[in-house]
Amino acid sequence: METKDLMYKRAYVWDKLNAEERKACMDMGEDYKAFLNESKTERRCAAEIIRRAKEAGFVCICEKKELKAGDKVYYNNRGKAIMLAVIGEEDLSHGANIGAAHTDAPRLDIKPN
Repeated sequence: METKDLMYKRAYVWDKLNAEERKACMDMGEDYKAFLNESKTERRCAAEIIRRAKEAGFVCICEKKELKAGDKVYYNNRGKAIMLAVIGEEDLSHGANIGAAHTDAPRLDIKPN
C-alpha cells in the first residue's frame, strides 16, 4: 500500500452529481441570486416572498373563512414578516412541522434625530 492511499481525500458532492443535477443546482443558485437582488430590505423581502407564495398557490389567510387540509395560506405581519402554512390532515394535538427563517438586510438606517 502506498502512502497516498492512506492520505485523507476530500470528496465533493459536485463531483458525484450528473449533468441534470448540476443544472438544477445552478438554476437554484440563479433563482436565489434574483431573490436576494429583490430583497434588499425587510419590506422588499416580504413583498417578494408574497409574490412567490402566490405563484405557488398560497392565499392570504384573511381571505379564508374556514381552513381545510391541504390549504396553503400566508399571513403578512406589517409588511416585514411573512408566515406560510400548509394545513395538515390531523389537528395540532398530533404535532406540527415548523421551519423558520429570518432575513437581515444589510443597510444603514439613518435617523432624523
